Amino acid sequence: MKQTLIRLTCETKDGIFDNNFNESLLEVKPNSQLALQSMTLKRKIDFVVLDPTNNKILFQLNTGNTKEIFLKQGTFTNNNIEDLFQDLEEKIRDELDVFNEFDFGVDIQMFIRNDNRIQIDFEQGRQLGLIDNDRTNILPYAFTRNISYPGAGGGKRMTRGPDNPNTGLLKDAFLATKKPFNLSCGEVRAGIFSFNNVDVAVKSGFVLGLIDEVNYIALQGDNPEITEDDLTFAVRTDQVNNAPYQFVQDAQGYQVTSETPVIGQNGMEYMAIQVTKGKMKLGIYKQGSNTLTQFGTDIDVKTILPLFFFLL
Repeated sequence: MKQTLIRLTCETKDGIFDNNFNESLLEVKPNSQLALQSMTLKRKIDFVVLDPTNNKILFQLNTGNTKEIFLKQGTFTNNNIEDLFQDLEEKIRDELDVFNEFDFGVDIQMFIRNDNRIQIDFEQGRQLGLIDNDRTNILPYAFTRNISYPGAGGGKRMTRGPDNPNTGLLKDAFLATKKPFNLSCGEVRAGIFSFNNVDVAVKSGFVLGLIDEVNYIALQGDNPEITEDDLTFAVRTDQVNNAPYQFVQDAQGYQVTSETPVIGQNGMEYMAIQVTKGKMKLGIYKQGSNTLTQFGTDIDVKTILPLFFFLL
C-alpha cells in the first residue's frame, strides 16, 4: 500500500485546511484512509484587553520587597501596544525610591525583541566615583579634566581659584559622564568644603549640571561655544561666602534661591540632583540633614530626553 506524507498549511482562524493539489501529485481512491501525523498551531493575538481583573503586576528587586502596579485599562492592538509598554515602564519607575537601598541606582531597560516579546532588564548602575585613594586611577565611565588638589591632607577635593577659575565652558569641566544620566532611580552629590572668597568672575564657583544629547555630542570636539548657559538642569554655588545658591530647570536660565551655603568645621553642605519615584529634584543637603532642600518643582522624568552629567 502506497503511503504519501504531505505538509499542509493554512492561515484560517478556525483550523480548517483548504488546499488544492495537482492530480499527478495525489490521487485519493474510494475507501482510502487519511491520517494526521502531527500539527503545529501558532496562536495569533490581535489585541490585549486590560480590565480590573488582569491589570495588576507584582515585581521584586529583592526578596520580601514586593511592589505592586496597576496598568491602565483598555484594548491594545499593534497600533497602540507601545503605549502599554510605556505605561508599564513609567509605573515601575514610580515605585523606585532613592531611599530604599535595593532601589538606589537601579536602571530600567525595556525593549521589544525580534520575536515581538517585551523584555525588561533591571540593571544596577555604577557608583560614580572620581579617583581612588592614590589619586591616579580615573574610572573608565567618565571623562575627567582639570582636577587639582590643595596641599597635604587635602584628600580628594577639587578647587577653584585664581589658578583654576571656572571659565563657564563645559569643555573645561572637572568631570563629564560617558553614558546618559540614570533617570530611573539614583542621586549625585557634590560636597562644598570651604570658600576662598576670590571674586574672580560671574562664573566662579561649582556647578552640578545635566545637558541634552545634542549639545553633549557637540562637546566631543571641545566646542567652546557650549557653556553652562546651555545646561538643561543645574545647581550651582559661587565661591564667595553669602552668595545664594542658584538652579536651572528646563533650560530656563539660572534662578536665584533664598538659600545660602553654611560651611564650617561641623561639616559640609551638598548640592544634589536626585531621581526618585518617577521625578527628578534639584536642591541641597544642609549640614547634618538627610532631607533634600528642594529648589524649583518636581520634574516628571517621562518628559526628559537623554541627559549627560557634568561637574563644572
